[in-house]
Amino acid sequence: MAIIHYMDSAHGAKSAVKQYALLVFVLVLIALFAYVASSFYKALHVDLVMRFFMAGFFLVFSSFKLLDVQGFAQGYRSYDIVAKKSLFYARTYPFIELFLGFAYLINLFPTVINLFTFVLMLISSVGVLETIINKRKVKCACLGNIISLPVSTVTLLEDLLMGAMALYSFTQLFSKL
Repeated sequence: MAIIHYMDSAHGAKSAVKQYALLVFVLVLIALFAYVASSFYKALHVDLVMRFFMAGFFLVFSSFKLLDVQGFAQGYRSYDIVAKKSLFYARTYPFIELFLGFAYLINLFPTVINLFTFVLMLISSVGVLETIINKRKVKCACLGNIISLPVSTVTLLEDLLMGAMALYSFTQLFSKL
């Protein structure tokens, strides 16, 4: 497990478990928000729950990044393939996530937003996968400097899950035509 390789002391492992617990707590709150927000509609649909989950995910994760944009950009550049080449992109990424969060919340241009999110998450996954394969010990910038976790399979799963939800939502838009 990546967490064991990242931490080299018992204290470090306890700290990592605490950090992962915080991440799980944040994700549970986002899932709860998604369920409650979608329950205000006549029927509870997977598409709607996913849309609100993605809105909550991007809004919460971007807010942590926005607390220290420069610190986030520095960390993100250590593993993202686009951010490595562009400081502007690294500094803009929290704002892109913020925009995506509001776009999912109000269902703004769902076809474009889902396609954009899919591509964004796919690109992000490449850098994460490269970091994991090369066994580089890099701090994940996904929650800014609030939660200190390594880039790991959890990071990769987050990116791939968000990409998969965006792709699913994108294909569902066309199946309803």
